[in-house]
Amino acid sequence: MNDVFHGIDLLQYAKQFDEKAMRIEFIKKSHNYAYKVVCHDDDFILRITSDHHRNSDQIASELDFQKYLHTNGAAVVSPLLTQDNKNILCFTHDNQKYFVAAFSMAHGQNWDNRGADWTPERLINIGRELGRIHRLSRDYRPEHTEKRRKWNESQHIIKAYKIFRDYNADLYNCFIEYMDDMSKLSTGSDVFGLTHGDYLVANYMIDENDDITIFDFDECEYAWYATDIAIWMHCALIAADPEALASRTEDAEMMLYNLVKGYISENKLCKDMIHNLQKLFLMRDYIYLSTIIEDRDRYRYSEWGNQFISTCLNRIFKKKPFLEFDMSKTLDLL
Repeated sequence: MNDVFHGIDLLQYAKQFDEKAMRIEFIKKSHNYAYKVVCHDDDFILRITSDHHRNSDQIASELDFQKYLHTNGAAVVSPLLTQDNKNILCFTHDNQKYFVAAFSMAHGQNWDNRGADWTPERLINIGRELGRIHRLSRDYRPEHTEKRRKWNESQHIIKAYKIFRDYNADLYNCFIEYMDDMSKLSTGSDVFGLTHGDYLVANYMIDENDDITIFDFDECEYAWYATDIAIWMHCALIAADPEALASRTEDAEMMLYNLVKGYISENKLCKDMIHNLQKLFLMRDYIYLSTIIEDRDRYRYSEWGNQFISTCLNRIFKKKPFLEFDMSKTLDLL
């Protein structure tokens, strides 16, 4: 087990959610620490979050949205309650406060084990489940929790101003121009609402029937619905090799067509959002770029990181699209 919480009996926290919890297995650390809790009956996930990343109200709003989605039939994992009906526990370790939440287990294969998701049938399923989340989001009205942030209040966007200013004046100026441009886009209820915010290929499981179960709503935020489509495609298209992006036009056309085909079986999608997809790709470019620049020590010897910086800056400075591809077939669906 990861020993970052040495001296803290995490199993005792897990047992407050299920007294039959037997042991804990470390899964990974990103912004949060994730553990698998092995039980006599159903295993579940224990997630630990530093208050440097989220406060308790922010976590409560995430869990409330996720519970709403699960209750109304979305294919998402369910937040769990303790035996005395709490959904968040807390402890202090090394003068730092941490929050504990638990979630039902998403069954199936993860990205590392299942391979690419590029079959039309699988892409349609991925798009359909996203459309269902956004359809339900339209009617979601948080009553007892803090409202989630807007896209421009993301920690990634906020930090980008200083990171880019310190790194390169031209990059900073391009970012300012971009943010001004995005502020002029419509935020009407038909195009803008509470989104997953991190709809990556790694944030769902796929079972043997190609059914998916979605998790990790830590980045959920108010943004354009098509942002989640752009996030998925951006990750899928550059994940292996940023320098090979230009050769993937046919992949992009096929991905977008099938994602949208599935999406519109559950929710409407305005043509304007497809027309603005390149702007949403660019948002992800800026987020990745600021993350890599901020953590230069970790990425200094990363071939992927160096390739991404080089290709991304070239796109930004030359005002080139993320990837030029034909969207007409997709637009004909709408």
